[in-house]
Parts: sequence; structure tokens; C-alpha cells
Amino acid sequence: MQKPPARSNSSGTDCLDINTPAGPHGISMKAWTTSYRAAHDARLLSQTLQLLNQRIINLQPALLAAKQEAEREAAGEARKV
Repeated sequence: MQKPPARSNSSGTDCLDINTPAGPHGISMKAWTTSYRAAHDARLLSQTLQLLNQRIINLQPALLAAKQEAEREAAGEARKV
């Protein structure tokens, strides 16, 4: 099969190779796959951030209680001295 002649005029689509076949291995599918993976990764990262933020919220009362207990123990030790 003979390739079509090279195009002499330039346009915004010069980065697309007109000889690249369409289909599952074409440039469009590769671009779509890359975009889909990026969107999927962004969604997973967003979910992870939500879970971590919820864990921080859930641990705040326990952290506050531990700090208060440590302060009580430190005050008790200071009174003994």
C-alpha cells in the first residue's frame, strides 16, 4: 500500500499522524485510555483522602483524651515533688 503524499500546509492537526490506523491501537484509543486511567487514579486518590480525613476526625476525641490524661499525670507528679 502506498502512503499518501506529505501535507505541505500546516494546521492544528499536524501532530496527528494521518497514517495511524483507527481502532483499538490508534492514537484516539491511546489518548482515551490515558485519560481514563488518570481519571480513575484521581478518583482513587480522592477516596483515599476522604477516608484519611474521616480517620483524623474519628481519632480526635481519643487524642484529646490522651493529652488530658498526660496533663493530669504531669500535674500529679508535680504535686508530689
